[in-house]
Amino acid sequence: MMPEFFQTVLPPEWEQYVTPLPKAVLLELPNLKRGDKKLITEVILQASMTVVNDDLWPAIPAATDAEELQMFSIELQATCTTAQRKRLQELLHGALPHTLLLLLHVGANRYLSARHGECSICSPLPDALPQEFAQAMNIRHGAPANLRALYNRWLCALHSLSLLQHEKLLQLVPTMGFRPFASPEQAAPFLKQLNALLRELATLDAALKTCRMPGKRVELANRRHATRQLIISLISTPS
Repeated sequence: MMPEFFQTVLPPEWEQYVTPLPKAVLLELPNLKRGDKKLITEVILQASMTVVNDDLWPAIPAATDAEELQMFSIELQATCTTAQRKRLQELLHGALPHTLLLLLHVGANRYLSARHGECSICSPLPDALPQEFAQAMNIRHGAPANLRALYNRWLCALHSLSLLQHEKLLQLVPTMGFRPFASPEQAAPFLKQLNALLRELATLDAALKTCRMPGKRVELANRRHATRQLIISLISTPS
C-alpha cells in the first residue's frame, strides 16, 4: 500500500506503481559498512518504493541529472534508535544521491529526508502538515520545469519544515511562519548563518551559567542579547 503521506504527494492512480522493496535489494547496496547488513535485517520490518519519471508523469520531463526520482517508504522496528535511523538514512542517501525522497516510520513517528550535494536534510512529519509544505510537496501543484526542479522544491520544503519544528527557534520567535526558499542554493547560506548563531547562543548560555564575575556576566549577557536579536531578525526577514 502507498503510505498516507505519499498519497498527498502523488495522484491516486499512482498506487498501482508502488512495489515492495525487498531486504535482499537493500543488502546489495554498494556502500555497506560493517554492521549494516545486520542493521537492515533486524531493524527494517517492511519497505516499498515508487519512481517518478517522465514515462509515468509526462507533465514533468526528466533532467540531465535527474532522470527519475525514487520514493522509498520503510517501516522500522519501534525500538529503532536515533543512531540506527540516521545510519539507514546515511546509507540510502549515499547509495542513491540527490534523487531519493525517503520516508521512515518508527512507531508512531515519521521522518522525511532528502539530499542535496553533501548535505542531507531530515525532518519529522507532524500529524497536521502545514498547508504550504503540503502544497510544495504535491507533484500536481505548479509546473516544475523538470524532475530536478521538483526535487529541489522538495528540498526547500523540507528545510522550511525543519525550521518550523526547531524548538530553540520557536522559543525565540513563537510566531515564526513557514519560510519559503527559492532554491537549495539560497537555503544553504541562510541555514549556515543561522546554525552558527545558534551555536554561538548555546555557548553564551553555557558560559553565563558558570560565570561568577559580575562584570564578565554583564558582557556575556549583552552578547547573548545581541545574538538573540540577530537570530530573530534573520528569521523575521523575508527570504
